[in-house]
Amino acid sequence: RIVEINNLIKRGGFEGNSPLTNWVELNRETKPQHIRERVAFNDKYVGRKSYHIKSSRSVDDSHPVGRFQEIDVEPGNKYVFGGAIKANIQSDGGYCQIDILGDEFSEVIKVEEESDWTAYNKNDIVIPEGVDKVKLRLTAPGTFKGDCYFDEIFLRNIDETDASEGFEATKFFDEFQTKKWTCETNVNQCLKRVNRLKII
Repeated sequence: RIVEINNLIKRGGFEGNSPLTNWVELNRETKPQHIRERVAFNDKYVGRKSYHIKSSRSVDDSHPVGRFQEIDVEPGNKYVFGGAIKANIQSDGGYCQIDILGDEFSEVIKVEEESDWTAYNKNDIVIPEGVDKVKLRLTAPGTFKGDCYFDEIFLRNIDETDASEGFEATKFFDEFQTKKWTCETNVNQCLKRVNRLKII
């Protein structure tokens, strides 16, 4: 599962009995009928589940679909956010996106081409003065048709992370991806290795 140390996102790995408990549906009232969003059991980055948005035809991005969490943040502090995305995009102008939004403030991770599971992160995001809350969203904007899968979502206040942990998001994901195969073949060995990486 995702690194839980100082992760401000709850259920970022979409595991457990109620994996969407902390995730609020985005634009529920205006969601087109051809859009489906669910917890996926048959496709994930790690663990058993992921979050899946599926559209059977192109969508107008004036009402993007997805889920979000609203998080308290500290103005002036540095944050890192990211997660794993798998994209099956079948329309021009559609994409899979993780973003954080505040008052006149936004940072975006966008996947515009078909890709297998890939981990993404943005480091050293400084929260502007006057912003004390942000929304972290998982969306499929643009003229989207296809599938977006999301897993292992995180938002972390770098300034509050214990320096002795030596946390570096890019390094973590590089190490995790090289070890990930053990989770598929040997559960006990996997648990030993992920414990060393502090990811459960």
